[in-house]
Amino acid sequence: MTSRARCCWGLPTVADVGARVEGVATEGDAPERHERDWPAFIGLAFGVLCVGSAAILIRKLDGVGSPSPLAIATWRLLFAAVILAPWSAGPIRRAWPVLVARDRLLVLAAAAALAAHFALWIPSLRLTSVASSVALVTTTPIFVALLSPWLLGERVSARAWLGIAVAFAGALALLAVPSAGSAPLAAASCPVMSCPLLGKLMALGGAVAVAFYFIIRRRTRGHLGLVAYIGLVYGLAAIILLLFTLLVEGAPVGYSGRDWLLLAAIAVVPQLLGHGSFNWALSRLPAALVVSAVLGEPIVSTLLAWRLLAEPPSRGLIAGGAAILIGILMMARSAPSRPAAGRKSG
Repeated sequence: MTSRARCCWGLPTVADVGARVEGVATEGDAPERHERDWPAFIGLAFGVLCVGSAAILIRKLDGVGSPSPLAIATWRLLFAAVILAPWSAGPIRRAWPVLVARDRLLVLAAAAALAAHFALWIPSLRLTSVASSVALVTTTPIFVALLSPWLLGERVSARAWLGIAVAFAGALALLAVPSAGSAPLAAASCPVMSCPLLGKLMALGGAVAVAFYFIIRRRTRGHLGLVAYIGLVYGLAAIILLLFTLLVEGAPVGYSGRDWLLLAAIAVVPQLLGHGSFNWALSRLPAALVVSAVLGEPIVSTLLAWRLLAEPPSRGLIAGGAAILIGILMMARSAPSRPAAGRKSG
C-alpha cells in the first residue's frame, strides 16, 4: 500500500478517514462501469437523506422530560450495537482472541473517540443552529489529513493542503458568523462564552474526536474485519457513554413512548440505514462519487432545519459552509481513486 495511493483523505479510504461515514467498507474498488447503475445511485441518495435526518431527529427530543444529549448519544449507540449483534457477534468471537494487546487497546481508544464524538456533537445541536453544527462536524477530514503524516505516515499532497486551507477558512468564518440555537438550552447561560459559540466549538471538537476513530480503523484493518470492528466499537462506546451518563445524570430511562421511538429512529435511520447505504453504494460506485454525495449531508440537514425547525441559514453561514464542503472535496480529489498499478491495496 503506497502513501500516494492512500494519501491523507485519499479516495480509496473514504470511510476509513472521514466524511463521518462510520463503517463504510473499503476493501477493493468499485466497478469501473457504473454509469447506469441506477440502484446504486438511488441507494446513495437514500443514504444521504438518512444521515441528513440525524440532527433533525435529535432536535425533536428537545422537550421537557426528553432524554438529555448524553442519553441520546448512549441510546443511539446501544440500539445500533444491539441491532448489529446478530451479524457482528460471530466475527467478534473469532477475531477478539487472536488480537494482540496493542490492537485491543486501539479498539478501546476508537470506542472512546466515538463516544467523545457523540458526547460533543449531540449537545452542540442544542446550543447552536443545525446548519452550523453539522457543517462544522463535517470538517473531520481536515483533522484526519493533519494527523495522518504523524499517525499513519502518509503524505499530504499540495492540492490537499489547499483544500485544508479552504475548509479551515470556512470553519473559522462559521465560528465568527452570529447564530442562535432555537432549543431551550441555547437560551440558558453558558460559561465563559455565548452558547452558540460554545456549540460550534463542541461540534468542531466532535470532528476532531471522530477523526481519531477513523485513523484507528486504518491502523487495525489488517487484523480486524469491518463488521467485527463496528460491532466492538459501537458496543464499547455505548458502555463508555452509559457509565458516564450514570455518573453525571443518573439512569437514562423514564421517557415517553414518543421519545423511545425517536431514540430508536436515530439509531436505525442515520446510523444503520444511512451508513449501510454508503457501504453498499461504495461496493458498486467509485469512492470519489460516494465522497461527493456524503458531503450532501449538511445540505440536507440545513434544508430540513429550515423547513421543519424554522432555521433559515444566513448568507454568512451558507458561504462558510460552502467553503468547508469545497475544501473537503478538493482534499478528496487530491489522490487517485485507484491504487497504483501493480501494487496490492489494503
